Amino acid sequence: MWQDHWKLDVDPFSSRFGVFIPLPSRVEALARLAHIVESGHRVVSLIAESGQGKSILVREALNQARQPDRRLVYLAQPLDAEDLTIRVARGLGRRVALGDLPWRELLVALDLASLQGQHIVVAVDESEGTVTERLEALSSRYHLTVIRVSQSLLEDAPTWGLTIPLPSLTRRESATYLETRWRWAGGKALPLDHKGLTTLHSLANGVPGELNRLASLGFERAARDGYTFVTEGSIEALAAESVMPGWSIPRRIG
Repeated sequence: MWQDHWKLDVDPFSSRFGVFIPLPSRVEALARLAHIVESGHRVVSLIAESGQGKSILVREALNQARQPDRRLVYLAQPLDAEDLTIRVARGLGRRVALGDLPWRELLVALDLASLQGQHIVVAVDESEGTVTERLEALSSRYHLTVIRVSQSLLEDAPTWGLTIPLPSLTRRESATYLETRWRWAGGKALPLDHKGLTTLHSLANGVPGELNRLASLGFERAARDGYTFVTEGSIEALAAESVMPGWSIPRRIG
């Protein structure tokens, strides 16, 4: 459908198409993360609801933070504190085999990095509960920065840690976001009218993940009906079909 009807190379709204788009709110958050890493701050929490692009942002931050004297480790959804310990130790070059003591291996890795004058940055994506607690405690002994990525500020977050909230996109940012993804997929002008874009932004509450989902459904519906342009009416009809209990379609004012 994307190739035959819309003449695109790929599905522009696929979650597998996870590329950082330099929108103002994301550039600001990225700059704050970069400053925290450069200043060697010990713990920072990046918080936002699901679908806001936290993982894409933190991976971009780590990519930009690469330096010869810096070791970077990215972990997604550690099962528990032991799993985190094993994966961080392995990320720092230790071979943690069955029967080894993960905590000891991690300390060895940190000691070696310290002797080499290296700054270690560990990003833990979707960390919950006390999973990162012991790792954060080590930041007082080593040149270590821990980036927590979660949907809300955890109750056990250290009071001296910093917090970076990731807000929803503005209407203008939503427009740039969708247009950029469309062009990266091989398209030209985004075939979505002004009012349709506004409605799509409102329905998604400016959350990139929801923009992708709703836009994908809208363009699939338009292609099925033989249209080459998506309008406000088709977006509202789509929303009415998929409305859930307690949801409502935003009303325009004026």
